[in-house]
Amino acid sequence: MVTLKNGQTIELKRPHLKGGSRKPLSRDEIIQKYFSNLEYGEFPKDQGQRLLDLALNIPKLKDLSPLLSFIG
Repeated sequence: MVTLKNGQTIELKRPHLKGGSRKPLSRDEIIQKYFSNLEYGEFPKDQGQRLLDLALNIPKLKDLSPLLSFIG
């Protein structure tokens, strides 16, 4: 809500925000947000890509030892 100098208030109501349970992000939007967060946190993009690739393939892995490279 914003109150103007003349006292008038303006309010914009959004019943369901994008990314909430009623209006979830798409897979591509989640990945885009992931990379935006990596950039913001100055995390190396190549390492972030490796982690994403690994995470997306966890259901197919028979050996979980590749996960150990990310545990510090």
